[in-house]
Amino acid sequence: MTIWRNPQRKLRAAWRAFAVMTVVLLATALIAPVAIGAESPLAGPSIVYFPATGHNVNGDFLEFWHANGGAERIGNPITEEVKDGKTVKQYFERGVVEYTPAIGISYGLLGTEAVRGRHDAPFMPLTRDQFGPDRAGHLFFSQTGHSVTGLFANFWQQNGSLGVFGFPLSEPTREAVGANKDVTTVQYFERARFELTKDASGQDTVRLGNLGKEFALAQDLGVNPVPKDAGAMDYSASIWPKWIDVNLNTQHLVAYEGNSVVQQFDITSGEPTHETPTGVFQIFSKVKDERMKGDIGLPTAYDIKHVPWTMYFASGGYAIHGAPWRSVYGPGTEAGGSHGCLNSPVAQVAILYQWAPLGTTVIVHM
Repeated sequence: MTIWRNPQRKLRAAWRAFAVMTVVLLATALIAPVAIGAESPLAGPSIVYFPATGHNVNGDFLEFWHANGGAERIGNPITEEVKDGKTVKQYFERGVVEYTPAIGISYGLLGTEAVRGRHDAPFMPLTRDQFGPDRAGHLFFSQTGHSVTGLFANFWQQNGSLGVFGFPLSEPTREAVGANKDVTTVQYFERARFELTKDASGQDTVRLGNLGKEFALAQDLGVNPVPKDAGAMDYSASIWPKWIDVNLNTQHLVAYEGNSVVQQFDITSGEPTHETPTGVFQIFSKVKDERMKGDIGLPTAYDIKHVPWTMYFASGGYAIHGAPWRSVYGPGTEAGGSHGCLNSPVAQVAILYQWAPLGTTVIVHM
């Protein structure tokens, strides 16, 4: 079941149909330019079924799930969408995603709900005087009277901090967690529970606890598997298409998986006498260390060795590649730009090269 949460949702669906037709025309007739809207024709599935847990995720819940860490961060779905007054919720292994008319869709405060009523020592607020001054990896939050330190502080800061996990609601404490009820050190936050565990080498590390799964089971919220929705695709990390949008007006490249931004950076495109072609293309060749030669016999001839991370996307030698000879990219740099390639910062394009397989769609437009 898809919930139409606002009037723009139907308009976005109409845009999707229009955009698909536009890309087909571009791909066959090479009509250019193409304008990319808020929802692309390469947005990926609208309904996904997760065989591992037997539940469907669709619409805005699916978009939010995919854009905010997916299976790694939020986990697989444990329930279908659940009505709770004016709020619609869906529980996942590590948390809850919810829609409210006033806020829209967001990651719910399941940690807050899970620890409500707990008054044992780790949940009793501290004062600044009791904690002392902040320092690296040792932070106090007067909003809740709790701190984040050590490995938990590192994990909190490196994976989104306040915007993702919220404020701490306890100090570290020992609890039995998981299916085997193994006792370990945990700490509660507004949206998550951190757990201390061991990595493959036996070193201490931090993982996100299955707080959503535990809560849904305890509240009997309908965790039993359900049939696959009509039109749903079975979950796979590869069902969201990878594509690259290049805006020549802004001299900016954005890499997407479906509608989710994976990476973006400024580029330098072709100079006025060697303009970068516009249209819909696919990466057809990749070379880590390329020698580029062109305009042989002309004053503009060039022969450059060791061009890094080259991805050819259009016939005639047009490629996205690193440009170690450049230090500035972005709007205006095309005036003294390339011979048509998309010059890119080396460190950023190295990441793009590893991410983008052969066949990745590249849409270049004004």
